[in-house]
Amino acid sequence: KLFTWFIPYNNGEYEYYGIIQKCKKNGKKCEIYYLKKTISLNEQNINMQLNHTEWYGCVYYDLIPIKVEGEKYYTLLGWDGNNNNTTKKIIDVVQIPKKEEPIFGANIFFSNNKNRIIIEYSSKYSISLKYDEKLDYIVYDHLEPLDGVSTNNFNLYAPNLSYDVLKRTKLGWRLESNIYLNNKK
Repeated sequence: KLFTWFIPYNNGEYEYYGIIQKCKKNGKKCEIYYLKKTISLNEQNINMQLNHTEWYGCVYYDLIPIKVEGEKYYTLLGWDGNNNNTTKKIIDVVQIPKKEEPIFGANIFFSNNKNRIIIEYSSKYSISLKYDEKLDYIVYDHLEPLDGVSTNNFNLYAPNLSYDVLKRTKLGWRLESNIYLNNKK
């Protein structure tokens, strides 16, 4: 089981906490791993594998099991209020080995060679990041700078009415960018 929560502060910052409970199949002899934000998630550590004591902090709101080459992973969809200017949505992976501690981050996003995906955008806007069970896709709004040129100035990033999708494959999740999804009749 995975539980996460946050405490908001008046200055626009957040403090995150979580618990992972790992039990044997019979439900007995459980181990508890406490999560507390100790690092900031950025481009320098996006490819690092992290244990529960090196957590970056967010609220997970969906968990999608996936098997890649016989290994079981859990894809996590999360929200981070970040600060007054930007918000982040996070797609991460946790693996829970039988006799080891949980490990965050895995290179199963084979389109971009990252261990997790960070979607940072202006706090003035909201974006959707969700798992579509019927399509078996993770779908989220495609973002771009409002002025079209301010690359990596996430204060100006907003949805452009197209979507990015992660499609499940035998090798993990494959990214397809800037596509248009239509409602079926």
